[in-house]
Amino acid sequence: MRWTVTQIAKEANCHPQTVRRLATKQLIDHKIDMNGWRIFPNPQLTIEQIRELLCSWLDEKKIDTETQE
Repeated sequence: MRWTVTQIAKEANCHPQTVRRLATKQLIDHKIDMNGWRIFPNPQLTIEQIRELLCSWLDEKKIDTETQE
């Protein structure tokens, strides 16, 4: 079964547009099929990659807000 952007987003607890942006920036593992759809060869790995990226981004934001106080 092929996973859609929406399915990946749901499992990673993020918005589908976030998945699209990360794919466009080549930050997550994906391919484009002949119809122009994003496909994820290893959906579980992709979900883990997204979660790690979001957690690191949140950690950076936390550090930024702490230094501003």
